[in-house]
This record gives sequence, structure tokens and C-alpha cells, in this order.
Amino acid sequence: MARRKNTRTQKEMIIDHINKAGHITCRQAIIDYSIPALPRRICDLEEMGFRFDRKWAKHPVTGQEYVQYRLHKDSPRGFAELRLAKTPVRG
Repeated sequence: MARRKNTRTQKEMIIDHINKAGHITCRQAIIDYSIPALPRRICDLEEMGFRFDRKWAKHPVTGQEYVQYRLHKDSPRGFAELRLAKTPVRG
């Protein structure tokens, strides 16, 4: 039996993850979704109209600093909402 291929895009996976978990890190993107270039995908999403807050955090054991990407409070929460926000109002 053939394995079903994941049909979601990297950008969709990122937005879904943030909506469920509150934020995403490069480590989570690489390990959980095989997305090697999270900052590039975040830039792509910003160009589409999403807005992000970046919060620096420090790993409690290693002390390594990293960035947590969160959707800004005024940002669309998904692609359907983004499309609605960009739809021109006819009058």
C-alpha cells in the first residue's frame, strides 16, 4: 500500500503549527516538518501579508539562544482570513 503524501505546503504547516502551539522555532521546523529554512519561509509569509513577532529565548540546559516566531496580534490567523483581508470592497 502506498504511503499518502503530505499535501500541505511548508507555509501552511508553519501557520497551522503557530496557531496550535503559539510559536515555532527553527529546531521545531527542521525536526517536525523537515523545513530547513524557517527564516526564509517566514519572509515569504510576510510578503503574503502575515505579520510576525520575534522573541529571543534561551535554552534552559544549553544556554543557546534562539528565536520564537509568533503571529502578531493583528495578523491574519490563516490563509482564508488572509484572502478575505485582501479582497477589495466593491461599492
